[in-house]
Amino acid sequence: MGMKVINKILVLIIFCFQFLMPYSYLGALTKDELLDTTDDLENYLQDCSTGKLEISFFNNVLDFVFLIKGANLDMSCLKNKYEEHLKKYPSTNLKSPKIEILNEETKNKLSITTFGRQVCVEGCSLDKDTIIFRDNTFWYFYDLLNAFGLDANFIENIEDKILIEFYVATHTKNIMFNISDNSFLYLYDGDLEFERDYYIARWSKSYFPNMGGAFWYNSKRDYENNIVELIEMKSENIYCASPDEFYEDGEIQTFMLKNNISSFCVAR
Repeated sequence: MGMKVINKILVLIIFCFQFLMPYSYLGALTKDELLDTTDDLENYLQDCSTGKLEISFFNNVLDFVFLIKGANLDMSCLKNKYEEHLKKYPSTNLKSPKIEILNEETKNKLSITTFGRQVCVEGCSLDKDTIIFRDNTFWYFYDLLNAFGLDANFIENIEDKILIEFYVATHTKNIMFNISDNSFLYLYDGDLEFERDYYIARWSKSYFPNMGGAFWYNSKRDYENNIVELIEMKSENIYCASPDEFYEDGEIQTFMLKNNISSFCVAR
């Protein structure tokens, strides 16, 4: 098992023992109130950068991410704005909140403690937001899914594309953002590996019909998310199923029948 998968499993184990509560001045924010905080975010980023900001918003059934693009971001200015915000709107959930700028493993990425969302276990602390840089340009990713956090990175072997990963309890949701035209593309959940004409999604989650329960599987897909190849799992708790055990006319069953595949092994 790769280190990336192991790290995500550790993150999920930790978060299984905590619940998330978005920030508020006197209590937890509702979804609409969390969306309202984007006005403050936009104002602070505008004050601490040059030129006009560009706003991109991804909404696919659930609100996922509020993305702001700008130029020449002054991180010290932004840190001061967030600290002033916390003084102006103190939260009873937080004890001595502190805004920090955190260096990430890649040179083109920083994290900053948000003035918004909270993570609460025995006590509450502020979550963090991710900022990607290229030369003088920045992209600020503000998490609206508000589950187990997000991560964003340039895809190394595909030009001008950023992968946004949203961690939820049992899998990872994925969106690809094209910085050339500010467009979003929903990709299948799981741990993704990219090539120019296709990607491989490992540990995608699905369900058997008739209350048959969840399973995880691997697949090779084109960038219209069509299955190009089903890749059998190599893990513990493997179950090999015939086409009729998957959803009727579902993509897995359809692909198996079309390609005369009699059995496909998944993880339970």
